[in-house]
Amino acid sequence: MEIRPLLEPSWKGWWGKAALFAEANGLQGKVVFIDLDMIITKCIDDLLDRDIPFGILKSDEIDCEQQKDGFNSSIICWNTRHHELFRIYQTLKDNYLDIQKFIFRFDFWLEQMVTRPVFLQTVFSNPHYISDFMFCGLQDTSVFNSLEIHIVCFPRKPKPEDYPAEWVSQYW
Repeated sequence: MEIRPLLEPSWKGWWGKAALFAEANGLQGKVVFIDLDMIITKCIDDLLDRDIPFGILKSDEIDCEQQKDGFNSSIICWNTRHHELFRIYQTLKDNYLDIQKFIFRFDFWLEQMVTRPVFLQTVFSNPHYISDFMFCGLQDTSVFNSLEIHIVCFPRKPKPEDYPAEWVSQYW
């Protein structure tokens, strides 16, 4: 795990994620980004070991998303050898003020910039590998243990710190 300063500190909220795709950030090879409001409950080596050109969550599998066939950038995987992904950041940087007038979420920006993503929910034989906390009403660990859930998503409200289950403080 490596913590780095944002390349564009004036960009608010989720827009800072775009800097992940800046050529100047020095990331090389396989990259896996996971939002801080995700909870890893089991080993995720099978996610980390995959070489995915560009992988992201599909909004269909996330309860709070109101759009089908969209992107949710709570988890993004890619390989920097795919240089065309650098345009995600560079195009936004070059046109930030204009883009802000029409696109209000980074996920929507990615939908405009990436044409053929791999949806991460489809790459595992276990359909519950990555699950929205709303999917199974996770009050105790027996549910996600029996379903073999490895990552629990908290994409909007509540966030992990607000969720009243004991296992949250154990894993998060």
